[in-house]
Amino acid sequence: MTPQETKKLFKALGLRSRMDGASYGGDWFASSGDWLEVHSPTSGDLLAKIQQAGEADYAKLMEKADQAFRHWRAIPAPKRGRLCATSVWPCAPRRESWDDSFPWRWVRFSPRPG
Repeated sequence: MTPQETKKLFKALGLRSRMDGASYGGDWFASSGDWLEVHSPTSGDLLAKIQQAGEADYAKLMEKADQAFRHWRAIPAPKRGRLCATSVWPCAPRRESWDDSFPWRWVRFSPRPG
């Protein structure tokens, strides 16, 4: 993949060359200050730098995950199934940019909720 193709793919996926390494609910954060360099396995080119999460970040994530699990398990199973089946729809508009790098044949699209 050329640098231009990488840049185009990153843009399509909403990625940047410098990212925080922890996320919950769409909020990205990291506080340790250590940076992880991500290199292309084929060319060795630097693709991105990711600021790694520290112990406090991990504790925050675990607390939020526990809260989310308690909420999730209170939802009736049939409704959870419908939510899972339709959760892939936000990715559908980006499908064209992923065709060469994502195994879409593994994803089964459920009817769009309406």
